[in-house]
This record gives sequence, structure tokens and C-alpha cells, in this order.
Amino acid sequence: MSRWIKNYYKVLMRIWIIAFMLSCKPWKDYVPVPIRSTCQFEFPAKEGSYALQEVDSLFFRRSFLGQENMEGQEWENYLNRNPDLIALPDKSGPDSFYRGLCRKGYIVDDLILNLEKIETLPNEFSWEPFPGRIVQVKTRLIQDPKLNSEPFVEFVFKEDGKRIGIDSVEFEWPPDYCFFKEDLNDDGIEELISVYQYYIVNGDNFNVKVYQLKDQGFEGY
Repeated sequence: MSRWIKNYYKVLMRIWIIAFMLSCKPWKDYVPVPIRSTCQFEFPAKEGSYALQEVDSLFFRRSFLGQENMEGQEWENYLNRNPDLIALPDKSGPDSFYRGLCRKGYIVDDLILNLEKIETLPNEFSWEPFPGRIVQVKTRLIQDPKLNSEPFVEFVFKEDGKRIGIDSVEFEWPPDYCFFKEDLNDDGIEELISVYQYYIVNGDNFNVKVYQLKDQGFEGY
């Protein structure tokens, strides 16, 4: 290729680069294109600053091993018996939530979870998470595997008609759970307690978690 043709291509390339740069908008004039989410499930806008805080947890188990010779009603009673505490929690002093569950009759003989004592809350209920303050709670189970990997229960908290917070508690499949409330320490504060039951290795596990409503200290979280 001759030197004249090489110079011609160099000049042509420079003209193309200058023309391209002149056609671009300055960065300050750039307007980003909004990206639309492909997720089908939309969470409601969050208002307020209150959310659930897990303050304690206990674990119980009901094993089915070693009773293969049982039959009929005896076997049914064994299958549906109350589960036993797996290990004493780290916080087990007089003011602990564990002792509160014992005093209120939810744990019998410091060991057995009394399932008959539990009164499952409906989807909408009143709650007193602070002394003298009544909060209206509305819940719903979200369990569509196409929209979320794990099922969870959404909580919406309202006080005097105003939404003060929204939160969720996640479980695993299948979501076999219940909630109940109790003032465990007789301090005017009702705790919210969840019981999640699931089968694993010849037995049922029961995870019990204690929640309180806490002010996160900022708006629009």
C-alpha cells in the first residue's frame, strides 16, 4: 500500500473520531433511562421506623426413633406428644424469656413445650408491644416459589390508623408455623412468639423465637 493511501486512511479515521465526539451529548446533559424491574411481586412502600427484633430463641425436638412396636392409639399419642427442649438456652436466669415461658405454662417442668397452651393468632390482631400502646397488626403469608426462594410472613403495624412499620419473618418449606403473644416478664410489654415445626431425620423440630417491636430510629427505612 502506498504512503499516499496510508495517509488518506489516517485522515479519514481522524475525521470520523471528531464527528463522533461532536455528536455525543455532554455528560452533564445525560439523562439515565429508568430500568423496570422484572419481579412480579411488589412490596408496599415502607413507612415508619418500627420493626421486629429477635430477642431470644429456643429449640425443641420430638423424636420417633425406638418405638417401632407401638400400635393404634398408643402410637398416635406418641407421634403427637409435646417436644422436649434440646438444650438449656444461654440466657436462663429469673428474668429471661425462657423463664417467662416456664412461668406462663408454655414450657412444663423446665423441659417440655406445651403445645396445647398456645393460642394461635389470626391474620389480624391487636398487640401491646409497649406499655399502654395498642398496635394493630396485619399479616399475610407470601409463599410463591416463583417470586421468592423462601416463604415469609409479612407484618404491617399500625397505630391510630397510621402505619408505623413493616417487617417480615422468614421460614422454610413447608411453612408450618404459628404465632402467639404473651407478656413474658410482666413488664407491660407483650412479646410476639413464633413456633416453626419441620420434620428432619425421624423426628420433628420446633424452633421457638421471641420478638419485640423496636424503633429503629430513622424514617423511611
